[in-house]
Amino acid sequence: MALGRRWGFINTVGAEVIGPCFDKAYYFSEARASVQLGRRGYVDPSGRLAIQPRFDLGGDFSQGFACVERKGRYGFVNPEGAEVIPLCFEDARGSSEGLAAVKARGRWGYVDLHGAFVIAPQFQDPVAGRFSGGLARVCTGGHFGYIDRTGTMVIPPRFEMAFDFSEGRAAIKVDGRTGFIDVQGRMVITPKFQYASPFSEGLARVKLNDEAGFIDLQGEMVIGPQFKLTGTFHQGLCLVTTEDAIGYINQEGEFVWEGPYVETSLGSDLRL
Repeated sequence: MALGRRWGFINTVGAEVIGPCFDKAYYFSEARASVQLGRRGYVDPSGRLAIQPRFDLGGDFSQGFACVERKGRYGFVNPEGAEVIPLCFEDARGSSEGLAAVKARGRWGYVDLHGAFVIAPQFQDPVAGRFSGGLARVCTGGHFGYIDRTGTMVIPPRFEMAFDFSEGRAAIKVDGRTGFIDVQGRMVITPKFQYASPFSEGLARVKLNDEAGFIDLQGEMVIGPQFKLTGTFHQGLCLVTTEDAIGYINQEGEFVWEGPYVETSLGSDLRL
């Protein structure tokens, strides 16, 4: 959260735990959070700079690695800041299930945690997705489908847009509306939303009439559309904003902490 022009961190009951001393601050993952002090570095939960600011972008840690960018080149660092996969790619995204999407020579492929290609660069922009349940979304021929860990297309490319699988569901777009498929590629939630995000803790953010709410895995609306911006649920709580307030709701949609609106990192960062 931000106070004035500086950013810091609060805990789940709203108490300040790291004072507002950063130009920008982002979410914690694997005991590291990306922060900006001119350039991007990382802090630990005590607020200590664990990785000195020297990058232009810094993504979340996953499987002990974070995707970083400097001067237009992408690679990966470990929690101590060592560049374990050199910054040599045109673009990249965080690792999942032992593989990370990277862009080389204008095409997307996947490398292992040593930086070796497992799936050769062959897929189009926009960005290739993270693996979840052995599946990752890719674009070919202007449409999106899903590959397995060998690079075989197992859900044919027939969607206008597609997102990563989470909890056995993936958001896809057909005829300008978003719904969800299962891991067999069957439509399980009819496309009717303006937008939908991946499921987290059994709930997915959806947008109807320019307001955000949450559905369950069966597509039932359990928290009605009423928010301006939302995050995703984590440990039973989700950060939301309205026109004049910000706070955390529980899975029943009840505010457990609420205050006057302040700027947050919701919607403001490219999540690597």
